[in-house]
Amino acid sequence: MPKLRKMLGAADSPYILSLMRLIETQRKATIAGWCMDYCEAHILPVFEKRRPGDGRPRMAIIAARDWFEGKKKLPEV
Repeated sequence: MPKLRKMLGAADSPYILSLMRLIETQRKATIAGWCMDYCEAHILPVFEKRRPGDGRPRMAIIAARDWFEGKKKLPEV
């Protein structure tokens, strides 16, 4: 198991151990897709509520997804 880094909560909590085991069995592409989906669904609304009109985070997520799906090359992002 990889070395644990600082985190909220206890690293030996059953739900954390379960999540870490699940992550270890996934491809990097699956985890990256999950991260983009999570940010778009849970983090972006919080940011946009506090900073209406600042479209940079949404544009960053769109650019990351475009790169991830092969629609754009990294220098374009």
